[in-house]
Amino acid sequence: MFLLLAVLSGDGFAYFVGGATVLAFLTEDHARFLAAFMFESEQQMDDVVAESGILEQVNAETETYGVTIPGFNMRGGLMGIFTTDIPVTRMSDLEGVRLRAQNGEQIKFFESWGAKGTVVSFADVPNALQTGVAQGYFNPPSSAIKARHTDILKNFVPLDAMPVAA
Repeated sequence: MFLLLAVLSGDGFAYFVGGATVLAFLTEDHARFLAAFMFESEQQMDDVVAESGILEQVNAETETYGVTIPGFNMRGGLMGIFTTDIPVTRMSDLEGVRLRAQNGEQIKFFESWGAKGTVVSFADVPNALQTGVAQGYFNPPSSAIKARHTDILKNFVPLDAMPVAA
């Protein structure tokens, strides 16, 4: 679970994206955020958050620090494809596009789309995108923001895909 943190400063609000572990420093009962959450959909998670009052509880604790949490998103949101210079409007647009893969299984997955996978360690992703070794990746929308790849990646197409347990 990622959090969008709104921190009130003298000049207004500053926004940061962070993991749930940041709440360990801001709330007394932070263990509730470290459990493995499994929801069938973003709507189900939104319903649980709305009905439980957890957001109000958290904000009551974090306001002491000048921090407001506008909302939670599930694992960074549903997954899609980011690309550097290739707009993708249909799956056939991925033909031959080099997507960053985590492993050989993901390469096979991308090949089933007509794309080419290339294994790149997470630390090397910015360089791979800048040099063309990779032309994009498959991740939730918050990934590019959290990893600060937004200057490199110019396109995003939501696939509304989510990881599934095998």
